[in-house]
Amino acid sequence: MASTDTPSLAHEFPTPIELDDDSDYDSDDCSTASSASFYSLQNFSTTGSTSSLDLSTLFRSGGEDQFHQEYNRRYHAVHTRRWPIPNDEQEQDRMQIMDQMMNLLLNGDLHTVPLENPCRILDVGTGTGIWACDMAHKFPNARVFGLDLSSIQVPPPVNVRWDIEDANERWIYPPNYFSLIHTRELVSHIFRTSSPQFHTNLFLPQLGGISDWRNFFSRSFRCLHPGGWLELQEFPFRLHSANPDISPDLPLFRGNQLFRESMAALGYDVSDEIHNFIEYLTGAGFVDVREEVVQVPIGPWRGSPTEKQIGRYLMLSMCEAAEGHLLAPLNKAMGMEPDEVRQLANALQKDLLNKRHRLYLNLHIIRARKPTACEVPPPNAVRPPSSSSSGSKVEI
Repeated sequence: MASTDTPSLAHEFPTPIELDDDSDYDSDDCSTASSASFYSLQNFSTTGSTSSLDLSTLFRSGGEDQFHQEYNRRYHAVHTRRWPIPNDEQEQDRMQIMDQMMNLLLNGDLHTVPLENPCRILDVGTGTGIWACDMAHKFPNARVFGLDLSSIQVPPPVNVRWDIEDANERWIYPPNYFSLIHTRELVSHIFRTSSPQFHTNLFLPQLGGISDWRNFFSRSFRCLHPGGWLELQEFPFRLHSANPDISPDLPLFRGNQLFRESMAALGYDVSDEIHNFIEYLTGAGFVDVREEVVQVPIGPWRGSPTEKQIGRYLMLSMCEAAEGHLLAPLNKAMGMEPDEVRQLANALQKDLLNKRHRLYLNLHIIRARKPTACEVPPPNAVRPPSSSSSGSKVEI
């Protein structure tokens, strides 16, 4: 049986998060709108990343026929889909900020499952491909595949291949193929559905997503070799606050309500099922299914210098996302003028920057292993369909 020992996180925040008592925090009531009650986005450095590729070296790939321009932003427009969330350079830079934050949070580790001489690795929703490239450098003898809907990836090392496909439509990978399948920031993404439903909790969405998580886990189970791992590093973008007196009338909450209504009107599902994942994974046949939840502050309002920098990165990422993620939905579905949406986004950003709100997100790290031939799967496991005999590649 494969080892299930996993490295611990470098920065585990207490539950519940408590305010760090230091001079960087202003105790004045935020209703005064004093500048001392707010963080500043100035001089928030994005240098010093442990990633092998920095912002300045990002290569903007993909032909312009894949995109359309609107609101002075660029959007995905192939595979018969037009997503209402940008995928341009500004959004890619925001993705890189999140990569840097995760590098700090995981102390430079790219994964938390045990890997020894992996043969093939799949990164689903690879985005700019930074994580896949870093894994290729860490495991030079492995073949790394990055799967994404948009061709916005950096120039890859020789052992990386970009597959520009919709992960919801088909997988062409053979069964028993990968040592690791990895996702990051897919739970909070959005996808089109014929029966729009949406969550009542506050979260911010991103491009892409998985429309059927049960099917995704069955596909992953099939494509992993026996003993292979599935790891999800996911933020269900529900905002939490350590301040029990936070007002429900903030622009932050109004913006979320308008976003949910507009996305529902456009026919998109913005729900998440992360709390059902353990059941889904066990049902798909996985063993050693484990979940770890880490509370990550938005802003440098507590903790060590490293923890404060983690908070800065997350706050900056969310501030960068606010305008671009609201513009198209609120304009197209709600009829709001772009300038009106930008004003709302500015107010939302101010809420994110307010020290008194003490906001944080929960990071869910979920690990699951495909059993080896000598292991018996759980009795309630739903086995994926048998493999096709028509060729070396199968569409799932």
